[in-house]
Amino acid sequence: MRLQLEFDWSLAPAHNVIARMPGTERPDQWILRGNHHDAWVIGARDPISGLVGLMAEAKALGRLAREGLPPRRTVVYAAWDAEEPGLLGSTEWAEHHAEALREHAAVYINSDSNSRGFLRAGGSHALETLVNQVAGEVEDPQTGVSVGERLLAFRRVNGNRTEYERLQSSGRLRIAALGSGSDYSPFLQHLGVSSLNVGYGGEGSGGEYHTAFDTFDFFRRFVDPGAVYGAVLARTGLRLTLRLANADVLPFEFGATAATAGRYINEVADLADEERRKIERENELLDSAALRLAADPTKPFVEPEGDPPAPHLNFAPLRNAHDRLALAAKVADRALAEAVRSWRRGHPGDARRVGHKERAPADPERGSAASALVPASSLCAGHVHRLRCEDVAGSAGGDRAARLGRGPMADRHHRRRTGRLRGAVGTDGRATGSVEP
Repeated sequence: MRLQLEFDWSLAPAHNVIARMPGTERPDQWILRGNHHDAWVIGARDPISGLVGLMAEAKALGRLAREGLPPRRTVVYAAWDAEEPGLLGSTEWAEHHAEALREHAAVYINSDSNSRGFLRAGGSHALETLVNQVAGEVEDPQTGVSVGERLLAFRRVNGNRTEYERLQSSGRLRIAALGSGSDYSPFLQHLGVSSLNVGYGGEGSGGEYHTAFDTFDFFRRFVDPGAVYGAVLARTGLRLTLRLANADVLPFEFGATAATAGRYINEVADLADEERRKIERENELLDSAALRLAADPTKPFVEPEGDPPAPHLNFAPLRNAHDRLALAAKVADRALAEAVRSWRRGHPGDARRVGHKERAPADPERGSAASALVPASSLCAGHVHRLRCEDVAGSAGGDRAARLGRGPMADRHHRRRTGRLRGAVGTDGRATGSVEP
């Protein structure tokens, strides 16, 4: 077979679309939300299924601002170009604005392809508690339970025994680590900005990826009929964005980062021991002629050469470094929890106005900073609202979110706001309003 290849090496401009809404209280802290808009061919699934969710979020944010509820931190929405040829649009933009991003960017939230199925979330593990809280409050349209509960069930059914036992005892979802492959890369790997990548998938038909068959007709018939998971992505992305934009203190929990690093160290140490045992076993089979005797005498057999013994590795420096990281994370989480309590003491009127109960972890060393937050935004029953009436507090270990009670004033405030904003993000994923307030 002969192949004749032809390439077009001409240059073409790439256009990023950037929309910025300045924060009212902390405009120097930026929450960035992005999805690329270019495709190899038509791109109904990759990337448009993710982009329409982002656009619905931006429209809802614009309507919130017009209703008198702008974000406290600056929110930047981005539709990246030239992602497919190598993340070019986002990388060039991040490099061009590198200094400003290092100074102002707090979190970057990315999405890409989206389809029917389960929540898929990966990113900086300091945001793992936030993801768990949001996953517990967004409804899965197929089952009626939260997307977090459905993902928990999937992992219990399909995970190994260790994962099953861990989920039985804690019920906390772990987010995946991010490698590369989408527009979070320049923010996370180049600039060190805390990042998340969110989406849904696992049950939409495949085979059309990066082909001319990635059409709207194929998408609506096989991938996400009714685009219901596009609406779910909008609710998820907007809830994450607004909680970060409106939280009194950014909801980082660095203990989760240290715990994840500790698991990685254990995995590497276990891998080294497993490889050593494997080499010892194979060498013993060679020395005892077991491989030759077990082979079929009527078939050709070439006896492999033995491997040198695997050395014992000293993980003590790595474990000592992790101990220092865990201690630093504990100090940081305690400082964040104290910052929240200090802010509340300085703003007692907010607590009285909405009638929420003050609550902080009994033991700051065991509690998470994120569990002490007052997330001043919420997306409830498909409606967007920014309220002071909902506390989300975790258990001492930060493993589960517990909703605190609301007083009568808060309930009246809740009904008034949701009445004004009803339909901001509906069950069909459509939104009204514009990016600019």
